[in-house]
Parts: sequence; structure tokens; C-alpha cells
Amino acid sequence: MRMSDPRLPLMVSRAAIELDNASRGEIVDFQATRQFAAFLQDSLHQPISQGGAHSAWLDVNTMDVVGQALVELEGVGKVRTVQDVLDHACGLVAEIEKASATEKPSELVRLRRFCVAFGNSLLSHRASMKQEGPNNPHRR
Repeated sequence: MRMSDPRLPLMVSRAAIELDNASRGEIVDFQATRQFAAFLQDSLHQPISQGGAHSAWLDVNTMDVVGQALVELEGVGKVRTVQDVLDHACGLVAEIEKASATEKPSELVRLRRFCVAFGNSLLSHRASMKQEGPNNPHRR
């Protein structure tokens, strides 16, 4: 799944709903939450072995969307560089993966807030990527 996948907003919304339900004590299977964590993991870490050295290839669109979501969640001062985005996002992926085991509603609410911020950032990013040229007066 890539950032342009039309299923991504629905998956993120479902993850937010699962986390919200879990924070209220309901029993949840966390399927969408795990899928979202796997998407983030795959998008943020793509190790390639070249002669024993590992390097990460980052998806620029994912970094942009995740960065904006983290700024909304963490605040402007805490997320300033690409490394900050990567560090905070990796920490959130680990938290999301452990969401089914946590019993603290405040942690689940924070993860839900990230999912909502990610969804909003994704929609904003997609809207900005649409390039509408000027209308041709000779076209119908």
C-alpha cells in the first residue's frame, strides 16, 4: 500500500475508531490498527543491504504527511527535522503495535489523535497535489 492508495483514508479512519472504542473499554480486534502500523512501518523503513551496510529509503510523501500529523500531535517545536519525524514516527509505530496490550485509555486516545491528524494531513496533502490548470475557453 502506498500513500496514493485510495483505501488508506478508510483504513486510518477505522484504526481511529478502533482506538476510540478501545479507550472506552470496548473489545476490539485492532485489525485496522495493525494494518496502519504495518503501512507506516513499510513506508518509513525500507532497509537495503549493500555490502553489509544498511540504508533507509524514505517515501517523501509519507514523511510529509506523517510530519504534518506529528506537528499537530506533538507541537511545532518538537518536530523540526526529517530525523525528528522519523524518530517520533518510529516511536508511534511501536506504540500502535502495542495498542492491543495497553490498558491506559490516555495512550489509546493519543494514538487515536495521531490517526485523525494523519487522516487530515493525508487529505490535505492529496488536495494540494491536484493540479488544476486554467480552463481552456475553447473546450467544452
